[in-house]
Amino acid sequence: MNFDPATATEISAAVRAGKVSARHVTEALLIRIEATHQDLNAFTLVTAARARAEADAVDAQVATGQDPGPLAGAPYAVKNLFDLAGEITVAGSKINRDDSPTSSDATAVARLRQAGAICLGALNMGEYAYDFVTENAHDGATHNPHDLRHSAGGSSGGSGAAVAGGLT
Repeated sequence: MNFDPATATEISAAVRAGKVSARHVTEALLIRIEATHQDLNAFTLVTAARARAEADAVDAQVATGQDPGPLAGAPYAVKNLFDLAGEITVAGSKINRDDSPTSSDATAVARLRQAGAICLGALNMGEYAYDFVTENAHDGATHNPHDLRHSAGGSSGGSGAAVAGGLT
């Protein structure tokens, strides 16, 4: 499935105009995430079922003439420091992995969802955001998509790699 990365506003305009479906954008990026994961290690959690459900909801709104929001179909992911409903927020740490899943989205995530954006998952980070190169001892290092010999930086290396690699 071909999909050329575009800006969030270009994607949402195309989705709202019916030129591309939010589901198509989502599927294309899920494929790209899977294909690059071994090299980049940007994601610690891919929320494929959630992303597909959110994309389908946006497409249903478009199909019925409703306004799905200013970010309709625009893909994003969050640093694994932000709560995603039903998931464990590990914050890059081994200690948190036995915690219970959170019951609600972080405010920023809830607002992105209300605006029609599609959450693809959680991104690798330095443990407790205290790292300069995202060489996480538990989730592995995140690499720069332009040169895999280099770091993506930190503590938000997963975020940087996901954006630079065209994954979000």
